[in-house]
Amino acid sequence: MHTATAMAGYWNQPELTDAAFVVENAAGGLTTQWYRTGDVVERRDDGLNSLPGVAASAAEVTERGALAVIVETATITDVTALRVELAERLPPGAQPDHIELTTALPRTGSDKVDHAAAAATIRSLDPISIAKEVNA
Repeated sequence: MHTATAMAGYWNQPELTDAAFVVENAAGGLTTQWYRTGDVVERRDDGLNSLPGVAASAAEVTERGALAVIVETATITDVTALRVELAERLPPGAQPDHIELTTALPRTGSDKVDHAAAAATIRSLDPISIAKEVNA
């Protein structure tokens, strides 16, 4: 996790702080701090959120096993062009089955994407139309 508001460490517990926090040199001689959440992730610069015009995104696997994605964007209007761009960047297994465009994803009080609310939105989408996209 990397945020501007991450804490500086554990009070009077330097060993725990060293194990949980990573300090990284940034541009201009600045440092940035990362907190190890324990989640298994991969840092990539070639995914959906790196595309021009994509502000944020949220994904959910539907009850029928389809990967559906909601993309927050103010400029992208063509889902087909977005799919072409993703096909150049992501392996076939990571390609979304359904893409929904929105101007604003639900946010938490700290302005992070509210993934639970986004997942609920995805679950509310018409499963028949998603199934047709998957089988197209």
